[in-house]
Amino acid sequence: MRSKELTYDEDLQGWIAFFSFANKQKQKGIHMNKTEFEMLIKNAKDKITEVLQERNKEYGSFFDIADFTDRFFIANMKYTTDMLASVDIKDFKATKVAVFMLGLKLARIEKDYNNPHLDSIVDFLGYLHLLKQSSMKGFKLCSLCGTSKLHRQLIDFANKELENEC
Repeated sequence: MRSKELTYDEDLQGWIAFFSFANKQKQKGIHMNKTEFEMLIKNAKDKITEVLQERNKEYGSFFDIADFTDRFFIANMKYTTDMLASVDIKDFKATKVAVFMLGLKLARIEKDYNNPHLDSIVDFLGYLHLLKQSSMKGFKLCSLCGTSKLHRQLIDFANKELENEC
């Protein structure tokens, strides 16, 4: 236990210094020792409950997010299996990850679609950008039934962006 509670800024500055030092050590070929690793894990464990409660409040239940993401992923990946013969396996793997992450971001956006978190929209656009870089030309995202107007608008926008890449 700490002898004094650090402010967020002090705590953040401490972590920045720690990771800066660790990064310099890694560049020299010296990796994190056991004590540093144990400190890292302990500090991360101390924050788990707080972070999970915050995410649950902001985005909803993990199980609801997982269900939505899984349904989105399956619905959209069915289409890609038809394209497997004509694409590089690296591009296929990248497409799978991008589609999964797009589904996760859409699931989080659905929680509060009238007032979405800007970072979720930015992340959605970032994963869309990465999806556009794959060689799976002609890929089109599909929307899930019963979703918000914002969800459908984002899918429509994404498909126009994907179409412009061809």
